[in-house]
Amino acid sequence: MANYPETLIRPFEFEGRNEYRREREMVPTDNLTTILLKSLYTENALTPQQREILQRYDDPTHELKMIASGSPADFNNAVTGSIAGLRQFYQHKKLTEITNAREEFANTYFSMPDGKK
Repeated sequence: MANYPETLIRPFEFEGRNEYRREREMVPTDNLTTILLKSLYTENALTPQQREILQRYDDPTHELKMIASGSPADFNNAVTGSIAGLRQFYQHKKLTEITNAREEFANTYFSMPDGKK
């Protein structure tokens, strides 16, 4: 920022993020949700609309992984920011539509080390 004061800085992290997620028992269950979704996709168990949602989530995810393998100049721009915004929309809004509608997510539990489900 000192060398390039016109550089746009996008929010990425916040202090205490990991602790916040642990306190709300989001770790490791968030990853397990994605694993179950992908398993349902592979087994062709999702509806056509749910399959499309998952694909629309995966496409920008793969694109961002490719961009992230480059230099900071490759990913610190408005185009990449819009791709990340699209991915977040699907991750936080659209995937939730699938998990709220699927019986597998109503009846599948992860047991925490303390035994709590």
